[in-house]
Amino acid sequence: DSNTFMDLRWIYRGLYHNMDGTIPTENEIQRRGGIHTTTRNELTQQCSYVLFNPGLAHPHLQESWKPTLEKLLMINSNSVQTKSKGKRMLLLTAHSERDAKRDEWLLRNVYGLDNITYHPNPYASQIRYHDPLDTSQQQPHIISPNQFVAKALI
Repeated sequence: DSNTFMDLRWIYRGLYHNMDGTIPTENEIQRRGGIHTTTRNELTQQCSYVLFNPGLAHPHLQESWKPTLEKLLMINSNSVQTKSKGKRMLLLTAHSERDAKRDEWLLRNVYGLDNITYHPNPYASQIRYHDPLDTSQQQPHIISPNQFVAKALI
């Protein structure tokens, strides 16, 4: 069943909100590494998005994520993506329970995603380290890649 797996392809190198919406030509597709088997038609069918450890609500990163989230979630838009709301999958991971709670709060309370909940990821990395962006002298923020995972229909 084609609905039980996700085929990930790299179609754009850069910030999602900077993508102008144009679809590359077949020749451009052939020249790019990582998407050499992707057809032009497949690129118009973005049905899922993956954000690995984005830190959407991290105090040092939140503002830079705002334009991407607005485009991804099509805030105040009459686009085709908005008309297909609830049919695209968003998969996210978080470095820690603190990150997961912050990101979930932001997505629920600022962007209106009510169908998102983070869970511990049984496949998370066992490597642990201090958050390099955490400048508080309080309790150190210990992080681990992909420690929590969430999915939502957008």
